[in-house]
Amino acid sequence: MKKTDKNLRKSDIIAIGLVLSVAAVIGAFFLMTMVNYVKAMEWEVREPMSDSDKALYSNAVLLPGLADSFERYAAKGIRDCDYLVETRLFQSYDEMCAALPEGCDAGTDAAIAKNTSEPATDIKNCEITRYTVSADLPLADRENLAEKYRYSYVGAFISYYVYRYPDNTWRFAVLIRDT
Repeated sequence: MKKTDKNLRKSDIIAIGLVLSVAAVIGAFFLMTMVNYVKAMEWEVREPMSDSDKALYSNAVLLPGLADSFERYAAKGIRDCDYLVETRLFQSYDEMCAALPEGCDAGTDAAIAKNTSEPATDIKNCEITRYTVSADLPLADRENLAEKYRYSYVGAFISYYVYRYPDNTWRFAVLIRDT
């Protein structure tokens, strides 16, 4: 059989089929990888928190007196995860300050007074106004923590926040960046 411009040989058809098959497999693998990456960058919310989780995270953020107020936490990331721990929702700022460990109100008051808020979302993607608490928190010394919590998240970057919701309810949150 003679090859012409309009006719393809069987070997040409097989070669084109193989190339298209390999391209489809590579494309599917790339698509699955991107979907997994996007899913890993979303908060995986875990609530309600167990008593052991409350104790772990309250000690990890050096505020052991905060355990009773924690309500939920979430994780996101692939290798080095971020953990965001949030207290229960408070009906007023004063109620939140009363529930926090003694001495925290100085740090939260300073954060609100600076008025350097930023729009953000909580772990359930609700719109909030976030205030960063950068000083004046009564953080515990690691040496004063129970032995099993002493080395939790050593070297992690810990950020403390006050959330104000549009309905004027409040929440205290802590971000642990374990990098």
